[in-house]
Order: sequence, then C-alpha cells, then structure tokens
Amino acid sequence: LVAKAKAGTSLEDLARDANADVKTTQGLKRNETSPDFEAAAVKTIFAVGENGFAYALESDGKGARIMQSQAVLLPPFDAASSDAKTISGQLQTETAGDLVSSYLGELQKAAGVKINETLWQQIAGTAAQ
Repeated sequence: LVAKAKAGTSLEDLARDANADVKTTQGLKRNETSPDFEAAAVKTIFAVGENGFAYALESDGKGARIMQSQAVLLPPFDAASSDAKTISGQLQTETAGDLVSSYLGELQKAAGVKINETLWQQIAGTAAQ
C-alpha cells in the first residue's frame, strides 16, 4: 500500500480498496501518543520526510496504519509557557555551572593551586546530600 501511495494512488482510493477510513490528525508531538496514534506510529511518521508515506503495525496485530506526513509546523514562541520556563531554568543552571568551572580552572592555573572539590561543593551548596 505504501508503494502504491508513493506511486501516486491517493489515500482515499487505498482506503476504499481496503475498506478503511482516512483520518487526519494534527498536533502530534514526537514523544507523545494519542488515541489514534500509538508510539510505533508516531515514531514512524516522524522518521519520514514531509509528504512522505509510511506504515506502522497496530498493537493488536490485526492491521496496519498507512500514513502520510505533512509539513511540521512549530507553534509560536511563548516565553511564558511551561516548556520555555523549564528550558530557561535548565540553561541558567548549566550556564552558571560552566562559568564557575571555567573560572575556577583558570584561577587554579594562574595561581598555581588546586581547589579541594569536596570543600568547594560544600561551600557552593552543590555537595551531594
């Protein structure tokens, strides 16, 4: 069926021949599932290019889903969204850690000393509890 779709047969014609329905789903995310798209189908559809065709077996083993990908549309950026806040927090933490590490590394070279990592982690509040 995928080969026929790639050759130009419409999904509607394929569905009619297979006595199946054509459904359209929007808003799929790479790591999420929905009632119409199980994990295998989501993984497969994101593995093909725009307007590409793919198939995924149904979890019950009784059929397969023939799919055509569409353009991937990114939602507008919202700095107040929970995803943006999470990423911002992660970047702040990682950047601060990188800056402190770079600073301490250069300080050790310039002063010719070594820093007691255990003591530094206790002072900095990053020691494992």
